[in-house]
This record gives sequence, structure tokens and C-alpha cells, in this order.
Amino acid sequence: MEVSDEKREQFFIYIALSSPNVHRLHECCCRLRGNPAVGKKVPHEMKMFGDVCGDDYYWLRDDSCSNPEILSYLKEENNHTDQAMLGVKQFEDGLFAKMRARIKEDDISVPIRRGSYYYYERTLKGKEYVLHCRRLITDDTSASAHDVMPMGPGAAEEHVILDENIKSQGHNYYSIWAFIRLLHSYLTSVTCLQICPQ
Repeated sequence: MEVSDEKREQFFIYIALSSPNVHRLHECCCRLRGNPAVGKKVPHEMKMFGDVCGDDYYWLRDDSCSNPEILSYLKEENNHTDQAMLGVKQFEDGLFAKMRARIKEDDISVPIRRGSYYYYERTLKGKEYVLHCRRLITDDTSASAHDVMPMGPGAAEEHVILDENIKSQGHNYYSIWAFIRLLHSYLTSVTCLQICPQ
């Protein structure tokens, strides 16, 4: 059965209005209409591959996170959002706590056998980021669908290739974009994004 866009829209409006927190959300939307920070427009053209693309907000790019004008503008935006969302702060904190309580914080990914090692990722309780690890394969068995990485006292020592928790120190946000392991080698290539603490 095909549902028209109008019916779909009515359904979502009904769900939104039946939410017990709809009055708080409406209050936030009204506050957001207040006096938001307005970024200036500075014409900028980028030419690539014969195309020209205009970006009036290119001036906001600051890879060093040190431009005082940009930092001031971003603080204004954040302050406006914080003020607008005051009415749902308690609800937001409760929702976050419920979601976090359902997550197994100390967990391990399924190991992948590559070359002479098992590669996997681990998370630790109370930590925000991932550990990229490997263990040496000590037996002579060939790879199969029934591979099980040995763990415990008799297992090969775990090698932490990259601890994102250490790399993220001093930054508000840290994200690995690409993590490439060069097989049969100790070399690892990592491309990451760090957001400065301002």
C-alpha cells in the first residue's frame, strides 16, 4: 500500500504532538528564533577542474583553531543554542544516561585474521575512544571460518597499535577517518580529525 506524502506528514505531526515533551520542544524552537549569531558573508571562489564554486562562508575555515574572529562567532552560536535548549536540558541528560546505560562499554570487536596477526578494536569502561590492537598468531593452523583468537593467560601478548584516548587528549573531538594496516609490517597509516579545545 502506497502512502501519500500528505498522510506521512500528518502521521509525523501526530507523533510529534503526542510527545510528552512537545511543550518543551516548542519552547526551545521559540527561543531559537530569538537573536542568533549571524555569520557575515564574504564572497570566495574556488576553482577546481574547470568548475567555479562560490562559498560565502569559506572564511570560517580555520585549521589552526586560532582565529579570534571565528572562535568568537562560534562561541556566540554555541551560547545561543545553550540558551535555547535550557528547557530540555534535564530531559537531554536523562536520555543520554539511558542510552549510555544500554551500551556495553568494555567491549571487543570481532578479530580479523591478516597475515601473522589478529586485528581488532577494544573499548574500555569510562573511556570515549577506541584502542586498535593486534595479537600474534602462535599456532600453525591456516585461516578458516572457525578461527578463534586465543585470549587469557596463555594467549599471545596484546599489542596496542593506536590508543585514540591518548591521541584525543587536549581536544574536544577526535575521529579516525582512515586506519590502514600494512600487512607483514609494523607500519600503520592514520588519517584523523582533531577539534581544538576552544
